Amino acid sequence: NVKLSVMLSSPNVPAKGRIMTRAISRRTFLATATIVSLQGNRGFAQESTSNSERVGSMMTQADKLANATVRMVLANGRGEGSGFHFIKPEIIVSNAHVMTQLISGQSAMTAHAETGESWALKVLAYSPPDKFDFAIMEASGAGVSSRVALSPSTNKIIGRGLKLLYSGYPHGIDPLLVNSSEVASPMKDNTFVFSGMVHGGNSGGPVVSNDDLSALGIVTKRRFFGDPEMRAVDAEMKELQDYLGQISARGKVEIMGVNFGQFALAMSRIASLTNEIIRVNSTTGIGIANSISPLVEKCKELKLL
Repeated sequence: NVKLSVMLSSPNVPAKGRIMTRAISRRTFLATATIVSLQGNRGFAQESTSNSERVGSMMTQADKLANATVRMVLANGRGEGSGFHFIKPEIIVSNAHVMTQLISGQSAMTAHAETGESWALKVLAYSPPDKFDFAIMEASGAGVSSRVALSPSTNKIIGRGLKLLYSGYPHGIDPLLVNSSEVASPMKDNTFVFSGMVHGGNSGGPVVSNDDLSALGIVTKRRFFGDPEMRAVDAEMKELQDYLGQISARGKVEIMGVNFGQFALAMSRIASLTNEIIRVNSTTGIGIANSISPLVEKCKELKLL
């Protein structure tokens, strides 16, 4: 038995009667606590059910979007970005900058679903990366016809706050992520800004209306100041590494046992790695999407719409 002091206070009870001491057994105390806990959990369960229904409805939309999204993969297995089925399952679209090696003929590329299926791609049309930045491909292979194809939105983004979903493969690797967002800044020069964590690999993924999954745009980039400068420094570092590698092949200079050629090469590699880690993983939470409209016009030219 454990003796517990239970304090009861009420403005309607005399001061002498406000404090009661009662000896109760540990078993009785635990039983009482269990009943109270179950009663409390019953109330939370009702609230949770309501939340589950609401979230379940949203997840259904997210799952449909996931079934329309693919990862764009080079012949060597490296993921280059994202894409999605558009208009019909056999048509897959992405950014032109994601599909550069397929467009140029440097490498074959395939579209991979999170289910493990993959399809060969053939380029039908594309725009310059610095103008609209889209690529349209035809996919072939088993199972492609069962995929979800997104339809273009007929609405124009004229204000802020429109609820969105966007999907893709950050860093070009699994898993596929579907995120909720909203328009943060309306359409300007065929682009709009949305709030969200966008990384390399998200490029080419769809941005859709949360209501009907109609495609509004293509994730194209994140706002990240200093990215061009970091890429320029990285290129310079790689040139330095090649130069130092050539020098090392012809001889070496050592002072007090330190090979300065190898030391400089190691430092340049560290600088390049640091540069790459910062550039790949940094995000400002500001995503930029290109409008779906230029892509729709090209699809009309190709008689796909």
